[in-house]
Amino acid sequence: MNKSTIATIAKWVIWACLGAIVFSVLYVESRMFFPFIVGKTLVFQIATEIMFLAFLCLSWADGKYRLRFNWAVILIGAYLIILTIASAFGNDFYHSFWSNNERSDGLLLLTHLFLFVLVLSSFLRDMKNWLAAFDVFFGATVAISIVAMDQFFALTFPGSWSDHFLASSNGARLAVTIGNAGYVAGYLVFAIFIGLFLFFKRKNNYLKYIYYLPVVLLQYFLTLETQTRGGMIALFIATIIFGCYLIFFYFNNKIVKIIGLVAIIASIVFAGWIFANKNSQIVKSVPALERLTSISLSDATTNNRFATWGFAFQGFKQSPILGYGQENFYQVFDRFYTTKNTEQWFDRSHNMIFDRLITGGLIGLISYLALLILPFYFMWQFYRKENENKEITGGQPMRRYLTPVLFAILILGYIIQNMFIFEALATYIPLMLILSFAGLYSKHFNWKFLESPKFKSAILVIVVIMIIPFVYIFNLRPASANMDLIKIISTQNSISQTSDSFEYLLSQNTFGNQEYRRQYFSWYAGALDNYIHGSDRSAQTEQDLAAAGQKVENQLIAQIQENPHSVSNYLLLMNFYNSAYFFDITRLDRAIKDFDYAIKLSPGRPQVYYTVATSYYYLAGYYDNQKKPDLMALNYQKAFEYFYLGAGKNLNHSNSDAFNGLFNFLGSVNKNPSLMTAISSGDYNGQGIVDVLKNVSSWISFDDQKKQFDDFVNILISANPKDKQLQDKLTGLLK
Repeated sequence: MNKSTIATIAKWVIWACLGAIVFSVLYVESRMFFPFIVGKTLVFQIATEIMFLAFLCLSWADGKYRLRFNWAVILIGAYLIILTIASAFGNDFYHSFWSNNERSDGLLLLTHLFLFVLVLSSFLRDMKNWLAAFDVFFGATVAISIVAMDQFFALTFPGSWSDHFLASSNGARLAVTIGNAGYVAGYLVFAIFIGLFLFFKRKNNYLKYIYYLPVVLLQYFLTLETQTRGGMIALFIATIIFGCYLIFFYFNNKIVKIIGLVAIIASIVFAGWIFANKNSQIVKSVPALERLTSISLSDATTNNRFATWGFAFQGFKQSPILGYGQENFYQVFDRFYTTKNTEQWFDRSHNMIFDRLITGGLIGLISYLALLILPFYFMWQFYRKENENKEITGGQPMRRYLTPVLFAILILGYIIQNMFIFEALATYIPLMLILSFAGLYSKHFNWKFLESPKFKSAILVIVVIMIIPFVYIFNLRPASANMDLIKIISTQNSISQTSDSFEYLLSQNTFGNQEYRRQYFSWYAGALDNYIHGSDRSAQTEQDLAAAGQKVENQLIAQIQENPHSVSNYLLLMNFYNSAYFFDITRLDRAIKDFDYAIKLSPGRPQVYYTVATSYYYLAGYYDNQKKPDLMALNYQKAFEYFYLGAGKNLNHSNSDAFNGLFNFLGSVNKNPSLMTAISSGDYNGQGIVDVLKNVSSWISFDDQKKQFDDFVNILISANPKDKQLQDKLTGLLK
């Protein structure tokens, strides 16, 4: 095979890989754990690896092609290096590199994004090729729009027909094959502006008015139907700015200018009207408008965001230069978590500024902002110099700036939306496309060694040798383990068989093990609950559960050893001890011991207090059965103390699960009135206990809870005969 044939094949492979990447957004793999994410990541990484190899073959076969480093490539490479250094100094480089199945956003993915930009910048070297690439991407957005319309009709007219492509995973919001309405909105903003770019650049009027423009208008509508407030605001602002550019600087026709100006003014007036009349039936009858106008400082989502941003800022102050490394926001969230945030677990701050401050510190944030802004600055500079060198007579000189204006507005919209959400592969891909396109207009670093045939041959040989092991290690092996998990949890097997299957899965030591152990525990807790409350109480079942429980315990201990910086890992083990003490009472002591480690990681987290309170509660019940009243009293006192610490005195938190557990505790204590003296002697008596019981009373919804609560309050009144003021306050709590 001669070099010309190799070059031709390589070009087709690169285009095929680009098509696979942009159309991967449609791929949902139901046989995988996190089916909306893992399959897309798998396709993207493998296609990028093949694309990189194909380009090296092309470069070797055709001297016109070489690796081209422009400012877009340099900036993303610098950002990757900074994050790698930050992660190396962080607490969990393994997680920073691999991420997990749910996010798939580690250094490994960022490395592939760098290779993707490098290949695009080296291969697509003129406007003709870039228009073709944008057409491929726009074709994928058309397919997404079709699926979105199918979901819209299914949600708007339920039962209108029986079959749909895919039900929305976000309820009444359009999630299509991306799985999250917020990501869909971000993706569609890219689709709309790339579609507008093609509309203005393509000369075929049929394509303009029958294809591009109708699809863009449809995508505007679909963005609203995602009901994503950040996406709607970003699109509105971007559209108004671009509309002003078209009216004042692009169009010459006065009638078009007038119509456009009226449309912009009407849009702004309408936006003001819907916010001024957000409680009207007209606004409330349109779900997108109702959700958009629900934005307020008292809104739960807004409060969650503000609280999380506050945690992030506190974390930034402790590590301002390099942050904590990629994928390590959870450590900051755990450390500074308080009940100001009703969301119990966040691994992102939902704000691109704070996310970058945590993952890479000030250096990482500056690098990331440079990546988003500088390529478009260079694009603007290119057009400015081009126009300076041309004699412009008549017409609209600013028409020449359509490309930099449009893409600058697009990146502005991207930044606005990402002040309220975080990235995913579905938005990374179009972002890398436009950054690579912007790099076309920046300086290219013509390093001589990149043109050397020896260099081209050497790097090609290295990649050829490494491509198969890389594809296997980075993609196929983790994917196989991921699919094995689905097989395990979807297959009905005996306890010992299922346990053995989990053990084999975990023995493969893939990056998903932290997630798979959680599934292991979830399965075991369900099996144990079926045994305790079910009809099968055979000796063999008990023996199998005991053996499986020991294996689960070992795995959860390994979970902490692998990542001792996650409070959720300690809570997982503590919850196991609280559920499996049936076979070994000393497990409750171990849970209490682990509390000391967990509370250091997240001192403001009520769940830690609730979990150790449950351990003391079960331990008190054990001593009650053993007829050891002193130990029973001591552990009941400890149980109430920790329920109180978590629910009232320090954290002032209301949580239905926690208070349901507290009701169970109250019911047990009510059977032993003599324990109230010990309970009321703690430092949580007086006004403090009134405050926590007020919180408890707000969760009462059943008669048995009301009786338990009143009995508890009456016993507490009796235990404090000399405190008339406290008695009056407690009496006021009686239901």
